[in-house]
Amino acid sequence: MGVVLIGLYGAGELASGLFDGGPGAWRAAIHRMLPYGACALACLAASLIGPYTYHLHVHIWEYLTDSFQREHIQEMLPISFHNPAARYLEIMLLVGGGACFWHLRRKRFTECLLLVFFAHVGLIASRNIPIFGIVAAPVLALAVAEWLRLLEDAPVSAWLRRLTRGLRSMGDSIAEMEGEWRAHLVSAAGLALVTAVLYAPSPPANFRARFDAKEFPAKALASLGDSAAQSRIFTYDQWGDFLIYKLYPRNQVFIDGRSDFYGAKFVQKYLDIVNVKFKWQQYLNEYGVDTVLLSTDAPLAGALKESSRWRVVYDDGDAIVFRTGARPEGPEFSAANRGGKDRDRKVTKTQPSDRTITKTKT
Repeated sequence: MGVVLIGLYGAGELASGLFDGGPGAWRAAIHRMLPYGACALACLAASLIGPYTYHLHVHIWEYLTDSFQREHIQEMLPISFHNPAARYLEIMLLVGGGACFWHLRRKRFTECLLLVFFAHVGLIASRNIPIFGIVAAPVLALAVAEWLRLLEDAPVSAWLRRLTRGLRSMGDSIAEMEGEWRAHLVSAAGLALVTAVLYAPSPPANFRARFDAKEFPAKALASLGDSAAQSRIFTYDQWGDFLIYKLYPRNQVFIDGRSDFYGAKFVQKYLDIVNVKFKWQQYLNEYGVDTVLLSTDAPLAGALKESSRWRVVYDDGDAIVFRTGARPEGPEFSAANRGGKDRDRKVTKTQPSDRTITKTKT
């Protein structure tokens, strides 16, 4: 994105020369574009300094053009405008449309290119929305500031002119204050105090570095104790990152958030397992998984409760842990499981026609 950003600035300079009919405008535009081109080439050259050289760029290109990743990775999908957070993106897009038209009329082609390109990538994938916000904010601010200056003398209500003058005056005073040198003693003291509290022997609960139990299965992992280090654990990709942080290098997990390294075929197996597809148990056996860590409302959790090969060893209402092995004596873990041989076969239908399931009484 950094190289693209530099390239857009260079393209904006070229566009200004293309639409400026004055003598020598095109040559002057090329002269202004050259520093941007040199900077972009230098950045590309610097990106090759590493153990992977050009292979890094090949990997990024393959990942970004992989249709499977775009269709199955949540952050690669477009944002739903039914999402409450999308209202802020909608405001930025609406203001950005007006700002783009405003800058275009004043032949500010760079600002237009920045808004159009980064709005485009933000609409394609939700992961790009923060980048759009960072790039677009100063471009929008420039247009809004000029709109406010026009309103000061425009034929509008008096209160609106007073409001715009007050905003401009406030901005001028803040700019003047920020231009003066000063020592930020209060900020430095606050930072020192927070640092001291964080590194205190017994800091308050809100100052302790810990994982939110509602987001990460910290308690469930602690329940496994030392056995976790010898286990082959299947869990969600996000929880896999957490397990790597806690257990590496003692053991590995089935998957984590680095979907670009695993590839489409392996990720599809992961999706088949969590969605309880036909070969879910076969895939777990293929990778020697003996422990499964899930949220309690996961579809796979219901299938594992019905299976005679798996038993619940921990359940706190948010996370549940299954281990392989025979069920203990006593009540069943699931009210739906009333005994019977090969209960997991009845759930997953490993045979094309299973009369014990499909047969009905009339």
